Amino acid sequence: MNIREAFQYIESNESVLDSENHILTIMVIDEENRFKADFVFIYVGKDIDDPEPWYTASIDGGRLFESSGLDDGYGEISTEKLILEIKKDFQSIENAVFFKTSNFEIGYESQYSLENIFPELPSSDDYFHKKGEYEKICKERIASLHQGMTPASD
Repeated sequence: MNIREAFQYIESNESVLDSENHILTIMVIDEENRFKADFVFIYVGKDIDDPEPWYTASIDGGRLFESSGLDDGYGEISTEKLILEIKKDFQSIENAVFFKTSNFEIGYESQYSLENIFPELPSSDDYFHKKGEYEKICKERIASLHQGMTPASD
């Protein structure tokens, strides 16, 4: 799935996403180290109360086991503008993982965001002094999503 297909998925499934309290989540691994974050999460939502297709995106991310991180967003803009903004800020967006998640409160440290998205991950508390090992486990789980993934699957 690419970013344009992700927005088409939201358009086609907005009532189901809303009724299940799900949002589309885009996860980018910051390989360019542009944001000084191990993982970046972009949570995309559509303003369902407006007849125009306006979207918002919240950006959350950071280094594993560090309290400071990335906290930003894009406010109610059209699909095309939001896609352009995301592509400008995240050159590796085409290598991102797209999936739906429960609409949960953002602002966690990266390892807790990962645990919210992937409840099958081991507890990050057990890896506090083994960051590299935990990061490897997380990246393997993310890579497994790329193989045979259907649009925004759980």
